[in-house]
Amino acid sequence: MWVPQSPKWSDVRPLTEAVKNGKLTVCIGNGLSRLSNMPSWNELLFEPVVEEDIRAQGIHLRNEIKRGTSILELLDCLSNTAKKHLCGFLSNREDTAQVNLVHRILFGVLRPSSVFTFNYDQLLERTIAALREKNALLPTWPPLPALKPVHLHGSLTTPSQSYINTDIALGETSYQISEEGVREKYKQMLLPGAVILFLGYSHSYEDYDVHRTLSRLAREGHGAYLYSLISSLERNAVLDARLERCQIKPIYYSLPENAVPASRILALSQALYDLAVQSSGSDHVEKLMWPEWRQELNSLRKQEDDANRESTLVIGLSAMHRIAEPRPREHSIEKTYNPYPDGSRKNVGTNETEEPGGPGLIVAKVLSALGKRASLVSSVADDPYGEMVQQALKHNPS
Repeated sequence: MWVPQSPKWSDVRPLTEAVKNGKLTVCIGNGLSRLSNMPSWNELLFEPVVEEDIRAQGIHLRNEIKRGTSILELLDCLSNTAKKHLCGFLSNREDTAQVNLVHRILFGVLRPSSVFTFNYDQLLERTIAALREKNALLPTWPPLPALKPVHLHGSLTTPSQSYINTDIALGETSYQISEEGVREKYKQMLLPGAVILFLGYSHSYEDYDVHRTLSRLAREGHGAYLYSLISSLERNAVLDARLERCQIKPIYYSLPENAVPASRILALSQALYDLAVQSSGSDHVEKLMWPEWRQELNSLRKQEDDANRESTLVIGLSAMHRIAEPRPREHSIEKTYNPYPDGSRKNVGTNETEEPGGPGLIVAKVLSALGKRASLVSSVADDPYGEMVQQALKHNPS
């Protein structure tokens, strides 16, 4: 049975000292908002209106992803109408998103002195506003530091400054335009002795402006301490090399292979809570923890225990499925297109895609879609296809 295990915070003394002295800076990625039901970049790409817009331009989405085309490059192809829809879609999701326990412990207990974010949503601002209301209800609760999150890539509330709008395209062009601004903002915080913690940020190659900036500043010897809190599921050689190039020390916290959002909230909340205890002592931290936060943390632990006890064990085959479909080019030209001319099925052009499948894997995914916890036991080959199956299970756990 999985039990959340926090990193050994005593091994990163500059970080614990920064928390203790109220001098921690955090850089927050999309991973934190996704726990509150905000979409990932990949979800934006497969939003029906967006997917249809890309298809209408003759772009085969899955083939492009398979070739390694970046999500931002694909979103750069959108029409103005699709971009406008995307803005509305994000705004609607933001209206329904709820602040989660990680937000509360981060700002209410860990209390960073400054915050930078790569997100467009306003969940961080909403968290801080809600905590200030609590402060007004209980003046004896230590006041929060003055915080105003800096949106490195703009925000939806300021469309003229955001890259998701009908005037400025997404993608490489936008990032090249913004890179100098991002560099200047990073130079402001990467001062000698400064301590930066990345949280909910995957260090994806999509954010090449960020990594290029960090690499350059690392070569120049900025003198800051950079850390990144990452789940054990994300660890791989490419990520390690990318972090090393940027002089970022990874700190891994445990997650089960079949992690659901509640598991992630529990693991991250526990890790941040333990960091605060290691830095400032349990007595001080308990004064900052509101009873309902403690109750929610205990409730998440109970949910995880119950889910583990009720988990269904699936034993079966997992493999890669190859799917072939007639090329859509002729479809767009002639509505009466017959994929099998003259009754023959020979020489029909196809687009092929590959995706993880197999009886065992599909059963596990169906159970997961029904809200059940499922674990899969399967023999997977030690080859590229086997690696693709394993990666799919990690990023789309069942």
